[in-house]
Order: sequence, then C-alpha cells, then structure tokens
Amino acid sequence: MSNNATDTASPFDEGGKPLLPSGINILTILTLIACAIQGVMSVFGFVNAQKNLDQMVESRAKFGEGPGFIRSFFSEDRMVLMQKMVENKIPILILSLVAVALCAYGAMQMRKLKKQGYLLWLIGELLPVATTIIFAGIAAYQSLGVIFLIFPILFIILYTAHRKYLIHP
Repeated sequence: MSNNATDTASPFDEGGKPLLPSGINILTILTLIACAIQGVMSVFGFVNAQKNLDQMVESRAKFGEGPGFIRSFFSEDRMVLMQKMVENKIPILILSLVAVALCAYGAMQMRKLKKQGYLLWLIGELLPVATTIIFAGIAAYQSLGVIFLIFPILFIILYTAHRKYLIHP
C-alpha cells in the first residue's frame, strides 16, 4: 500500500473547486423530482377540491353503514377536515407553491454547496405542514395522516446529516 495522493479521493476538482458530495447530489435530485410532483399535486388538489368533497359525501352515504374500518374513512372529523380544505383552497395553493419554490431553490443552492440553501429548503419543507395545521387543524395528521410526515422527517434527518458539506455562506 502506498501513501501517495492518488490513493485518496480529493474533495476538490483539478481547479481547486469543491466537488458535490454524492449524498447531497442524490438528495437534491430526489428533492427536485418531489418538487415537480408536489407542484402538480397542489394544482390538482386545488382544481378538484370541491369534487373530492362531493365524492366523499356520496361515499359516506353509500358506505357509511359498513364495517368500522370503512366508516373511519368517512367519519365526521374527516368530513370537517375536507370542508376546511375546500374553504381555504386558495391560501393552501399559494403556500404550497411557495413551499415548492423554496424547496427547489434551496436544493439548487445546496448543489452549489451554499449553507443558505439548507435553510430555504427547510422552510419550504415545513411550510406545508404548518399550512395544513393552520387551515385544517392538527386532526389532519391524526390516524393515517401521520404517514404524510414520514418523508419530510426522513429528508430533514438526511439533509441535516449532510449539512457539514455545505461550505459556502
């Protein structure tokens, strides 16, 4: 085993510029894909909010007397939650699109190894959670709704672990 400089990987390219760590590269690519999906889903949710509520009311009338598992999907709490989402669909859409923009811009900044990108991304990641709680209530994250927090929590942990590679202010 020799100890020359070619045996160890350098975090810099030939010009002395820092290389993008593979962890940040993968996370930012996944973030940009998720931003595109979330942007489309936000617009889709806005356009179909009333239709979804109407379908929920119809389904509740049809399946409301079924087994407990089925009834839980059409509970009064879920109906109130859906109604609040319809009533507040414009601010929810606006804040969702702002969150998508913050996440995407933050990811692009992190690809340039800028620390400010992490903060912008984090705000964009937490904004939809806060928006949902403000406009629909904490009930949105009870029961099966907690599943929607898995990816944000996972990405916050992963980005925080890779934050040490962000070297530019």
